[in-house]
Amino acid sequence: MARRYIFLGLLAAMLSLAGLNTMALGQLKFGTSVGWSPPYYLPVIAAEEKGFWKQAGLEAEWVPFRGSSVMYRAVAAGSIGIGFTDTSAAIQAASRGIPVLIVADTGAGSPFSLFVKGNSPIKRAKDLRGKTIGLGRFGGGHHAYTRYMIKQAGLEGKIKYVALGGMRARIAALKTGSADTIVTTADSVANLVATGELREVVSAADYLPREWSYLIISASREMIKNSPDKISKAVKAILLASAFINGHRTWAIDKMQAKGLSRDGAREVAKRLRYSEDGKINRKALENVRKFLIDYKIVKRGKIPETADLYTDRFTR
Repeated sequence: MARRYIFLGLLAAMLSLAGLNTMALGQLKFGTSVGWSPPYYLPVIAAEEKGFWKQAGLEAEWVPFRGSSVMYRAVAAGSIGIGFTDTSAAIQAASRGIPVLIVADTGAGSPFSLFVKGNSPIKRAKDLRGKTIGLGRFGGGHHAYTRYMIKQAGLEGKIKYVALGGMRARIAALKTGSADTIVTTADSVANLVATGELREVVSAADYLPREWSYLIISASREMIKNSPDKISKAVKAILLASAFINGHRTWAIDKMQAKGLSRDGAREVAKRLRYSEDGKINRKALENVRKFLIDYKIVKRGKIPETADLYTDRFTR
């Protein structure tokens, strides 16, 4: 009987310690503005599977959204405080008065590019003269980056734009000839590029300044003020996950395949994918993105914060 009580006492103590350990981990919801894009989901999956959240002292829940505007509405409502989004979306959110700051740069992300059918006679930017470009919608990021590419190629006013909606509609228009080329990111059409059905003709990266920012971690000012330790731990976990992905390409390809990419499609994405391992923010890169948003009238000059008011480097020093 005495042994039984000793055993029960030890078991209770072990369970109590386990509970204390769980309670000691900070609870965190980590958002991504999209859930389907590899640059967004790979670090979150790695942080969970490889224990980097717990190593940093966090118990994290991944919350994928259907677009940056949806994510920032959640930030404004106070239901989420930190996550991945594209840099231009973070700056636009700040310009709308949403209290958010960029806290780290992932160094990853996919620039917009123009794609044609694999057998298209269009080989170079100059071949787009007089052609029709399929966009998601007028006035959005797709449109702005396409206008930028066309201007840099010296074809401004010499092509036609058509708004087609979602990716399926754009690909269908390309296949039926309703559009000669479509704009999207390489990771969203990786399977079709891998099979030769689509081919990249022009990338915004061909023309953008060398110092540019695509995918960042942003956090609400409230979280920065009240829970800076959680932000530090989250950034630490993501950087550990980023370093892991950089060194384990086969793992990344396996995860992308599990999420719906073909093996060859996942390899296509992996060719371009590399994360920053220190998360440091390049001020000049932010200045370049900010200028782009003003020049292409995505944000009014009087509404957009100064570069210094868009970020903090306290979590990546």
